[in-house]
Amino acid sequence: MGFKTKNGVLLKYEEAGTLERLGIRKKGETLAVPKNITQIADEAFTMTAVSSVFLPPSVTTIGEKAFALCADLESIELSSGISTIGPYAFDGCHVLHDIRIPDTCHSVGMWAFCNCSALRTVQLSNSVENIERGTFYGCLQLASITIPGSVQHIDARAFYACTSLESVTLSKGLRSIGREAFAGCSELKQIFIPETVTEICEDAFAGCTELKTVIIPPSVTKLHPYAFGSDFNIRVITTTTGSVAYMFAQEHGIMCYTEKEAALLRGVNPSFYIEYGILKKYAQEPNIRDIMIPEGVLRIGNHSFEQNKQLVSVVIPEGVIEIGNYASTAAATSSASISPLR
Repeated sequence: MGFKTKNGVLLKYEEAGTLERLGIRKKGETLAVPKNITQIADEAFTMTAVSSVFLPPSVTTIGEKAFALCADLESIELSSGISTIGPYAFDGCHVLHDIRIPDTCHSVGMWAFCNCSALRTVQLSNSVENIERGTFYGCLQLASITIPGSVQHIDARAFYACTSLESVTLSKGLRSIGREAFAGCSELKQIFIPETVTEICEDAFAGCTELKTVIIPPSVTKLHPYAFGSDFNIRVITTTTGSVAYMFAQEHGIMCYTEKEAALLRGVNPSFYIEYGILKKYAQEPNIRDIMIPEGVLRIGNHSFEQNKQLVSVVIPEGVIEIGNYASTAAATSSASISPLR
């Protein structure tokens, strides 16, 4: 009934128009792949008119260009059996709007979701070690992405020209950011490089015209002279004195926030643990219910006020550009208010 199969491999799917003429399937209905299928062959659905697809847990492999150029594909449910998604698997699926890659998947091929221009949300597998070349190239509507701790390398052009990408969370475990990995992400405003990264390649953030603040740890020993392109608007780099990022900032006249400034901030009030411009922890002071975060803090880290149940109000200085997840747990448990300093 529309599927050509052999030994558990779905080799080819019959054109949707043919099925509709036979009265087998109406346009817009979810197409369920048979439960005995273990692999979707290369180009099995290429350029067909499917709009919604369900893959059963028996499917472990999606082949190269399996769903490429499916102009009507809006959604696909990848079940927990998936282990491999081939190169160009969903290339050019222009109306596909979200994708959740299960943790059983350990390999996503190059250019797998390139030119999925309507893709808004992506949940990556916690088992993938590399974001391959061009995986999300040209995903114009993608606004945020969290790279899980399993990922060690982000390869060339992985997120090239994701022009709506505003938020990128990089996790510890990442080692390198490839050439043009985030080039052309014109809405990206800040980036925090984790302490496991050692290399940022040429043009990794070229064309990120709104990128103003970058935190680069001393673990980065290879920072390409054109890592941010030849024309950038970075205002603040947070790093350590003597690091390659520090020398980069000095060479380009960029304000550099170092451990010296962090020590000065800690001296203002030792209850604030501040590192590289990040407020990582506030230790509750006896009988203190109202606090003001020191000037110079750029980011409030995750869980930074956890268990501070006595707080009533927290005043945030104007320079803070991001508040981390669960930073205000205390506010939720003690009705504390958080307000910006004007």
